[in-house]
Amino acid sequence: IKNEENRSMTAGIPNSFLVNFYYELSTLHYSRSEYDLSYKWAVKALEYLSNDTPHKVTIDAIRQAAKRCVVKRKFQIATLLIESAVRIAE
Repeated sequence: IKNEENRSMTAGIPNSFLVNFYYELSTLHYSRSEYDLSYKWAVKALEYLSNDTPHKVTIDAIRQAAKRCVVKRKFQIATLLIESAVRIAE
């Protein structure tokens, strides 16, 4: 239900903008050493990725999420994310 509420609140806002917005929130919290919040916003950015999101934005969001996974010691997820970013970049 929460996800549906969030989607309705962001209706009409381009996904690429939302990806960048959550990416920046993640960066802000990381710089404040608030790693749980940083991870939360990085994952939220991934939720808004779509086929029409520019490749640079997609790669940056995936890269950011991978870094946050490393901090949370989720190394397997980080590896999968980086491999995905590399495939997109090719």
